[in-house]
Amino acid sequence: MLHTALLPAHQFVGYLSRAVKIRSGLPAAFAIALSAAAGLWSGGAEAQVSGSLTATDTPIPLYDLPAQPALAGGGGALWTGGTRNFPAEANGSGGDGVQVYRGVAARLQAPPAACTNGTATITASVRVVNNGPTAGAAYSGRLALFNSSNTMLATQTTFDHPVGTFRRLTATTTVPAADIAAGNVTAALWLETYHAGSKGWTADQFQATYSYSGCEADLSITKDDGVTTYTPGLDTSYTIVVTNNGPDDVTGAQITDPLPTGITQANWTCGGATGGAVCGAPSGTGAIDTTADLPSGASVTYTLGIGIPSSYSGSLTNTATVTAPDDATDSNTTNNTASDTDTMEPPPVSGACSPRAVTPAMTFTMAPLPATGSVGRSPATGWDASNPWIKQGGDYVLQWSFSEAIPAEQIQFGLFGVADVSVGATFTITLGAGSTATVGQMAVVAGQFTHNGSGVIRRVPATGTQVNGIFGFNGTGTITSLRITTNGVPAADYIAHNLYVRPACLTVQKVSEGDTGSFEFDMTNVVQADGTAVPSTTLTTTAEGTPVSSPAYNA
Repeated sequence: MLHTALLPAHQFVGYLSRAVKIRSGLPAAFAIALSAAAGLWSGGAEAQVSGSLTATDTPIPLYDLPAQPALAGGGGALWTGGTRNFPAEANGSGGDGVQVYRGVAARLQAPPAACTNGTATITASVRVVNNGPTAGAAYSGRLALFNSSNTMLATQTTFDHPVGTFRRLTATTTVPAADIAAGNVTAALWLETYHAGSKGWTADQFQATYSYSGCEADLSITKDDGVTTYTPGLDTSYTIVVTNNGPDDVTGAQITDPLPTGITQANWTCGGATGGAVCGAPSGTGAIDTTADLPSGASVTYTLGIGIPSSYSGSLTNTATVTAPDDATDSNTTNNTASDTDTMEPPPVSGACSPRAVTPAMTFTMAPLPATGSVGRSPATGWDASNPWIKQGGDYVLQWSFSEAIPAEQIQFGLFGVADVSVGATFTITLGAGSTATVGQMAVVAGQFTHNGSGVIRRVPATGTQVNGIFGFNGTGTITSLRITTNGVPAADYIAHNLYVRPACLTVQKVSEGDTGSFEFDMTNVVQADGTAVPSTTLTTTAEGTPVSSPAYNA
């Protein structure tokens, strides 16, 4: 039968998170289920972790000898839930000549707390039965808790214990969490085997429990990839900093960073520890799901690199979270989560003589130029399945070969997503046999790279973000193939490549200096490089002195 009772809030003491203590007594075997209305508990719940202590037989503390000597054989099975008998003695010769109280003791220990600055509440209890033949005389027995200095912390005694009856002795104390983790607390039991008569005892049902509490820390996390946009087919790198703002140290803070839907390739490292912090793992692949030990004021830094599929679209949002362990209370949970959102980089806007990207493929066309091309790669593995021009970490060789020699000034190429880990790596450019242009004509069009004038490209020193670069050729000459050979690219850096054609182009522009209106350009007999006729164009100005232009037509 289920009984339901509504109890006023003042009936409860303690913490709602793990256990609720009720001042009112309950019948034996009475079960209780608790529910509380929102807002009933003010101030939040303090985190607690509780469990059973391990009890290991140990010498009894030096307490009030010689009347209280050790029981031969120690506590034995008593510490694991069994029974221990204390035989009656015929006289007091085993003690101080008048009385004998035989004792057993156990060293109590719990798993380390996540918060070394916290406290542990310890409760030990045991049932004792006087088997006679005489009743206890005054002080009949004692259960006590001691620290490592043999100072008694808590005790309960039984007096004038009648024959054939049992009593439960319980002792409770609070100690630093580090003491119970180190096994610096001892439970000891003494029972009167002779005093004004002989008496034997049975001790059983020993229990020892602990509850960690009193740990408070403010864990926080930040996350940023240093950019606000992404390009499908490239990669991005996030810097994630986890900090313990104190006041207490924390062991085993949980850090998670699941990958966004559609992202499957990722790797991460943990480092940059300050203030004695320790990474739970130095690195990993895929999503981050790890721990860190964070003393007060300490931090660790994670670097997460992800590969963005070329088919990815929409906003790219990545979220990281830090969570306090069970026995620590986080005083401010508003800073436990950090997100970074990037929007997709819009396609480049056509302009006069603007380069046109070649679609990545093992064989490709170079429209509007009449040429085609093919790609050679080494090694054969480690390339993105959706974009064969993306290398997924490590050194490589990538070569574009063209079906005919291309004027050097009509070719550009790009390196994208080169991370800080590749500072010091080299990208050496060589031109194929039959090329009349030279690598000395190569120049950095845009981006954070340098060129030594002899075909060797390097990214600038560390900036905390990935960098991109566009390169072209000045002057005359032709190129039959273009090869990129790297040295020193780490396995963690995914690098993408683009090829652009930049043919000569024609743009018609009109400026009305004294009036506005429309003007038609007759483009009869003007044909683009791919054979497409250039249409006649009407340009209309709406403001004096403001030029208007036609699209670029490739000549």
